[in-house]
Amino acid sequence: MKLEKWSRLIVVVIGVISVLVLAGWELDAEWLKRPVTGTAGMNPLTALCFALTSLALWLRTPERSPRVRRTAAIAIGIVGILCAYRLAGIFMDLHAEIDEVLYRKKLALDMAAQRFSRMSLNATINFMLAGSAFFLVYSRRYHRIVIAQLSAAVIALLALFALLGYLYRVPEFDHSIPYLPMAVHTAGCFLLLACALLFANPRRGLMRQLTSRYAGSLIAKVLIPLLVLLPIAIGYIRLRWHWHGTVSVELGVALIVISFMLIFILLILYNTNSLNRRDARQKADAWRLQFYNEQLQAANFESAATNEELSATMEELATTNEELVTSNENLSILNDKLERAKETIRQQAEEIIRQKDDQLSEYRKNLDIIFTNTQEGILLLNAAGEVVLFNKTFDTFIRDNAGIIPKAGMPFLEVVMRARREVAHALFANAVAGETSQVEAHIDAPSGPLVHLLRYEPVWQFGRVTHVIIISSDITDKKAQESRIQQSEANLKAIFDNTPDAFVLLDQHLRVIAFNEAYSRNALNLNGKRIEIGEDIRAYVRNERISIFEKMIAEARRGETIQYEAPLREDANPVWFRIVITRVNNTDGGLRGYCLSAREITQQKEYENNLTTIAKELSGLIDNSNVPIFGLDRDGYVNEWNQVTSQVTQYSKQEAMGHPWVTDFIEPPYRESVREVLKRVIAGDAINNFELPIQTRTGERIMLLLAASPRYDAENRIKGVIMVAQNITELIDYRKGLERMVQERTRELNEALQKEKELVDLKSKFVSMASHEFRTPLSTISLATGFIRRYKERISGEEIDRKLDNIVRQIEHMNYLLEDVLTVGKTEAGKVNVNVQVVEVTPYFEVLAREVYLSSDKTHRIRLTIHCDRTVMATDPRMLRIIVVNLLTNAIKFSPGQPSVDLRVTDTNRTLRVEVSDTGIGIPDADRENLFNSFHRGSNTGAIQGTGLGLSIVRKTVDLLGGSIHVESAVNQGTTFIIAIPLHESKDDIGH
Repeated sequence: MKLEKWSRLIVVVIGVISVLVLAGWELDAEWLKRPVTGTAGMNPLTALCFALTSLALWLRTPERSPRVRRTAAIAIGIVGILCAYRLAGIFMDLHAEIDEVLYRKKLALDMAAQRFSRMSLNATINFMLAGSAFFLVYSRRYHRIVIAQLSAAVIALLALFALLGYLYRVPEFDHSIPYLPMAVHTAGCFLLLACALLFANPRRGLMRQLTSRYAGSLIAKVLIPLLVLLPIAIGYIRLRWHWHGTVSVELGVALIVISFMLIFILLILYNTNSLNRRDARQKADAWRLQFYNEQLQAANFESAATNEELSATMEELATTNEELVTSNENLSILNDKLERAKETIRQQAEEIIRQKDDQLSEYRKNLDIIFTNTQEGILLLNAAGEVVLFNKTFDTFIRDNAGIIPKAGMPFLEVVMRARREVAHALFANAVAGETSQVEAHIDAPSGPLVHLLRYEPVWQFGRVTHVIIISSDITDKKAQESRIQQSEANLKAIFDNTPDAFVLLDQHLRVIAFNEAYSRNALNLNGKRIEIGEDIRAYVRNERISIFEKMIAEARRGETIQYEAPLREDANPVWFRIVITRVNNTDGGLRGYCLSAREITQQKEYENNLTTIAKELSGLIDNSNVPIFGLDRDGYVNEWNQVTSQVTQYSKQEAMGHPWVTDFIEPPYRESVREVLKRVIAGDAINNFELPIQTRTGERIMLLLAASPRYDAENRIKGVIMVAQNITELIDYRKGLERMVQERTRELNEALQKEKELVDLKSKFVSMASHEFRTPLSTISLATGFIRRYKERISGEEIDRKLDNIVRQIEHMNYLLEDVLTVGKTEAGKVNVNVQVVEVTPYFEVLAREVYLSSDKTHRIRLTIHCDRTVMATDPRMLRIIVVNLLTNAIKFSPGQPSVDLRVTDTNRTLRVEVSDTGIGIPDADRENLFNSFHRGSNTGAIQGTGLGLSIVRKTVDLLGGSIHVESAVNQGTTFIIAIPLHESKDDIGH
């Protein structure tokens, strides 16, 4: 009886907790949704299921009436339906998740903030087990009760497993295992629910082994709680030692083993002592019972003789009295029974009549409430077409929209709008003939156009149609929503078909399943064939590349991502593509097919070829220049010597290379001054127009007019000196007359050298950026592939998938770097056009915020704030995405250690205002002037990776959209970028 009362109390506690959690979601009380900060919260649907389950268990007890038990069954049935739908959503990847129905927006904010609040798989399974235990726990069959109690035990184990995960700080509980996270109070409620189910019927099933008074039950009552609590406590103590580093792993294991041995020995001694004392008491009681029985038997023998004598006498007297008394009592009893029967029959008849009257009255009230308050308009007509009755919804609708006051007995057509009377008459005639009709009616109401769904239902009585019911449902909002969905699908298809990247989806046998317009255009233009659904993709591959293609498909089948570059047309103007082949899996992990994507990189290839050509031209320019040009390294040794220099000095290039220039070619009186000049140039100064006498190989003394400039390496460091000379030996007497000509010539040479320097600087910056930015992802890819190749026999498939996912992320990072460089080139070349489309404001920015949050490894929470009067805007979504993604990525990158960054979106008149704020390292004032230049990075960025292209791309994109950008920043306090972009009412209302 105590356990059954505890079961009732536990059910009440579960109900109170679930109601408090729902209140927490309603009032945004985080301590109610997740008592432990930073852990998963209880989903609103989970709280609702707990409330319904606790209500069902409260009403399920055997002493309840059948009607109450049916109510309990309905409540637990609702829980079963919700959980079945949730399981289908998990395993069938449904888009409409049932656990997002309650408080959808708040759940979306939790997901964006990486706070897990979904209904997990193990919670859904627990509710299904609780539902089956609900129907079996009070069964009269033993095996059903056992199944119910085993289900409760499984629920307890799953809940205890979740609680141990939080107690022991298990890292896998931090969302890394799909559908595992369970809130702390969710696990606690499941543990209480399991106890309530076990205590509900403790006298039967497995619980009988614990509630009986046998020795085994008494021992189990002591052992089971200790065997549950002691390992938990010992494991926690062991982990505390491990966290604080006070005990090694080996010593901790040894202590745990010794502790368990000691605990089991003490428990065995305790139970042995208890059983021995119980056996001793039983033996003593048995001896005393035997002694008392012997004494009682002797006394019984003595009294037996006396009783036999008395019984003989009493029997004679009793016989006579019993006959008389029996007759009188029978008559009296019979009269009393007749009176009571009459009274009982009368009272039962009155009670039955009263109950029937109450039921009829209740049914009428309920019917009136439903009929009056339903949102559908209902009109009942007789077979003659006269109004019998109608509800409040129909009366309000016809009054407001037609100005008609309906009354019972009116002809049917008088309560119908004039424009629809002919159609209504035909539908009514069909209903009288026994046909059910359903049509959509478009109504021009004073408040605006409406769409109603009209259903004409015949009512059959005695084999004929006696009445017709007309039911009207307002589907205006539904029609508008369907229209919006169709428009959204059309927009998505347009984006997919108009993206410049080509996509094609193949099945397992390499047959084409789907492709976008870009792929169709590329396949037609490059191969002369039009791609067709169902065709083998190898029909569009050149014959000499089919075997290579099949090998790459085999590698993709094993889960590898294949990426390569190839010209798809080999002629004077080849078209280069970067092609990626990936495996597509079913929901169960099986092979579904392959996805091929191709991106044209012809311009990138041309850019690389141009850089190579520039380098060759620069080398040829130096060697074939008509003036002496030679170079020195930082130590003064000759490392460059063109043909004219050889002619002037009469030293060949082989004789001069590697020799100290100052000591081997300069006369002693001038050597110290030349060393000072070289020091200044090495320090970064350019020296022009200084005269220097040089001694040739034959001993002849010539005079050179020199210009010296620093020479930079790929990392923009000075690696030596480049000198441009002019032999002025014969012209020294004519210096004054020819000074202007020399200056002009020198200026032209300096300009040429400056252009060459700019080209070298551009090349140096690009090579420096590329080598620096590509080194980290390439190192990561190399380490991951080496790890997989070396340990593939010893690591799990999940670990391999994580390594492959890391490789894919690094490849995507390198693609983003190249895309940035190409974007800058296209923008400067004027090859970027504005493509204006209508965009929904809130979904667009929510998707961007979540995309950046996930791509940045969830290190910073993005706090999105939208205060816009308009719901849609006309702009170029691709360019706006470039701006927002670059600014958010920079904000996260340059605010290390901070919890979040802010994204605020507002609109004023016809201007969209986007603000991105962080609390990071800030921007020094010295860097403001070159902030938006390509390859420029702040002086305080330190080891933070970057290319220096992001803000340049943002500035050029904002200019293309006709907007403005403003920066507010303070060092170590943070930075705010404010973007103002003009908006337009439609995509036709913009000037490109």
